[in-house]
Amino acid sequence: MAQYKKNNVDKVFVKAISKKYSCDLLTAYILVNRAITTDEEIPFFFSDDLNLLHNPFLLPDMDKSVSRIIQAKEKNEKILIFGDRDTDGISGTVILVDYLKGLGMDVSWQIPIGDEPYGLSIKAIDDFSNKGGNLIITVDCGISNFVEVEKAQTLGIEVIITDHHIPKAELPLAKAIVNPKLPYSSYPFQNLSGCVVAYKLIIALQNTLGMNGMPDFIKQQSIYLQFSALSTIADILPLRNENRLIVKHGLSAIINNPCPGLSELLLILGLSGIPLTAEDLAWLICPPINASGRIGSPDIAVNLFLEKDSRERIILAKKIKAMNEKRRRLGTKIWPEVERLAIQTFSLFENKLVMAADETIHRGITGIMATRLTEKYHIPAMVAHLGEDLVFGSIRSPGNYDIRLLLEPLEDALLNWGGHQNALGFSLNRSLWEQFIDRLEIEIGTISSKDIPEESILIDAELPHSYITPNIFTLIDRFAPYGKGNEQLLFFSRCLPVADCSLLGKNRPKHLKYIVDTGKYKWPAILWGSTEETGDDIDTGDKVDMVYSFNRNLYKGIEYPQIIIKKIEKTA
Repeated sequence: MAQYKKNNVDKVFVKAISKKYSCDLLTAYILVNRAITTDEEIPFFFSDDLNLLHNPFLLPDMDKSVSRIIQAKEKNEKILIFGDRDTDGISGTVILVDYLKGLGMDVSWQIPIGDEPYGLSIKAIDDFSNKGGNLIITVDCGISNFVEVEKAQTLGIEVIITDHHIPKAELPLAKAIVNPKLPYSSYPFQNLSGCVVAYKLIIALQNTLGMNGMPDFIKQQSIYLQFSALSTIADILPLRNENRLIVKHGLSAIINNPCPGLSELLLILGLSGIPLTAEDLAWLICPPINASGRIGSPDIAVNLFLEKDSRERIILAKKIKAMNEKRRRLGTKIWPEVERLAIQTFSLFENKLVMAADETIHRGITGIMATRLTEKYHIPAMVAHLGEDLVFGSIRSPGNYDIRLLLEPLEDALLNWGGHQNALGFSLNRSLWEQFIDRLEIEIGTISSKDIPEESILIDAELPHSYITPNIFTLIDRFAPYGKGNEQLLFFSRCLPVADCSLLGKNRPKHLKYIVDTGKYKWPAILWGSTEETGDDIDTGDKVDMVYSFNRNLYKGIEYPQIIIKKIEKTA
């Protein structure tokens, strides 16, 4: 169970921040509490100006990439955009194809489908060569495709890699590699999505070409920001620095003027016209897009966003919704078996990892199942599909352990692996699976339990009752959007009188609703989940201490402010 904690904050420093940035003391207190204290970070919490975005030419090899693409345009060369199958790769592929086609270039695209492996493939290169191809641009992949890039070179095809995954010591011999995580990168912010790296390439091209190539670029940029926002949220990247602006602008555009394809998807999902949040993107919109890739048909999502016919887009959006529902059904059906298998591995991995691996686990849901295990047991979790020839797996971490450290010593046994600190995918030959597990057991032994510390949740401020008014949403909105690296503001208050309490839930009530009295206002306060969490001992008239957040509840088109309780107990 996560622990709640408060930092000791330097009040003199808080006053200095308040004065320097002309903000109220509570805002300054939260900034300092969250270690947002530098001139490089703070402006992204006070401004929506896209001019704050960093210069794309600070990215490695951006100048080389722009020059090579302009050369391809002048020579009318054939270009292949090769992306990854997840939301990030799909999004980046869509915006780069759209932009280059808008410049009148000869562009095709490809994404791994079915059981094809992650990353650029030899087959894709051979097929492109047979069509007279000249230049391949990867999106959200390529940084580990050494053999494939070399193969392309032998066929006279040059490769530009745009990626955001951590590179190995050796790099592919590509024409250019645009990646903020390269060791020699001078880019001020590393945590960009693959799609945003592609967006930066577009901006760099646009700055070089001027408005000649695409006169309505302002409209197009709004579309590219929508996909950039989706990719940032889907890849669970920190909502700090320029990611804040990208998600803010992209989210606003999705709400007010969703682009073709996304508009139809929102309609089919019943989300049109709703004031969505970044959390809504994470839970309601990214999963269906992601499902198309996990079920094996990411091309349907790419086609949805590139299709010109609105009637065809409706058909494709329905297919994506159906794939997401299929993925959910697969997860619901297999979860009891996943949990049973995982429980058996606690002792095997010294309570530092849980694992479920079986032929019956669909490869498209390994990530979801690993996430669910991690959320339940608060330690890293691995889930794998054991195929006849290959094993496909996912590993997730609860957020306090870098799981790349677990796989790096084992990479010689893997065909492919990659991802981020908290989410990885991998594949290997089935014949090596038992050996892989044996070595994993040994590797787990090198990890101290201290390397997987108990997760703690930071309380942003203790609020007096007089601060708990509807005006608090000015503060809430200032720190939005919320997500990884910028979690919902969390407050603590003491001695709140309970004016009423009731049960929520139609058949088996399992949620609690309190009305807490803050003096001038009475707030509905919801505790989701088991009623057992309160000890069933809080009644009307009691006073309580609460850890909580604020949100807006949309009911019949009207927004109502409410409190969401994280922890509650009687005042001692």
